[in-house]
Amino acid sequence: MNRDSGLHSASSSPMGTLEGSAGLPPVDETEFCVAMFSYTAESDADISVNAGKRLVLLDKSDPSWWKCCAGEQSGYIPANYCQQIRTGQQIAHTTYQFTAEEEDELSFYADQIVIVTEDEGNGWYVGMIGDETGVFPTSYAEILPS
Repeated sequence: MNRDSGLHSASSSPMGTLEGSAGLPPVDETEFCVAMFSYTAESDADISVNAGKRLVLLDKSDPSWWKCCAGEQSGYIPANYCQQIRTGQQIAHTTYQFTAEEEDELSFYADQIVIVTEDEGNGWYVGMIGDETGVFPTSYAEILPS
C-alpha cells in the first residue's frame, strides 16, 4: 500500500467530534489501538507517536501500516508498533522488570507498555503484550491517563 495516498494533513485532520467527522466511523463503531513503541514519522503520510499513546484506528486494511488519528493529527504507523484495544481496557507503563514464576503470569521488562484487561483487586492486574496474556503485580506498572 502506498502510505502517501489518502493523507490527511495535520491542519485538516479530524477530531472535533468523532461522529460524522471527516472519514471517522460513527462513535459506536470506532476502533482503538495503542502505540506499543514510540515511532517517528518517516514521511508526510506518517504520524509520530510516543509509546503508550491511545489512538483512533482509522484503517487497518494494510497488514503492514495502520492509519491512525491522535489528537488533531492522522497518519500511518507500522502495524507491528500497535496493539488493538477495547473500550474500557487500560494502558500501563511498566516501571520494573517482572519475571513470571507461575504459568499464568506475564513477564515483561521495565519501560514496556502493557494492556490491562482486568484489575483483580488483590494487587494483581491481568494484562497482555501482543498474544501473551497473564497476571502481574500492580506495583510493577503505572496506569497511564486515558
